[in-house]
Amino acid sequence: MDEQLLPALQRLENMLNMITATEEDECDCAYVDDVMDEIAELMAQGVDIAPLMPAVYHHLQLCDCCHAEVDVLLNILESAETNTTP
Repeated sequence: MDEQLLPALQRLENMLNMITATEEDECDCAYVDDVMDEIAELMAQGVDIAPLMPAVYHHLQLCDCCHAEVDVLLNILESAETNTTP
């Protein structure tokens, strides 16, 4: 197999996996962005958001961008908590 084709085939495989993982009740990046602060705060408190917000949880499993943004917010919240704790 041509080495130059490998990255394209991997991207295609990722897209197909995302398509097959799509559910009937999906939310999009805009919705996740609207509730991202709430998600991060809940997760920082140790709350499992999967049963509370299953569509959002599913989206975060599939969308690297939204997942990364939530991770950044979690890091900020954890840093703020660490800096305010005596």
